[in-house]
Amino acid sequence: MPTYDLASEPWITAHPLSGSPPTTTGLCDLFLHAHEYADASLSFPPASAGLWRLRALFGARITGLDGC
Repeated sequence: MPTYDLASEPWITAHPLSGSPPTTTGLCDLFLHAHEYADASLSFPPASAGLWRLRALFGARITGLDGC
């Protein structure tokens, strides 16, 4: 069965703050370099909304704001 690692394989379009062309990245790179990106998006709007939810949940867990 084929697999695709969402953490490391590129699938998210990230828009750098520098104004350079958007790049495609995975979730790990998105969080490691979040301070360098102005926005991140997906081409399918419902998937993009889901990505925002994941980023909020992961961000809360990483920073300890989730209360766990």
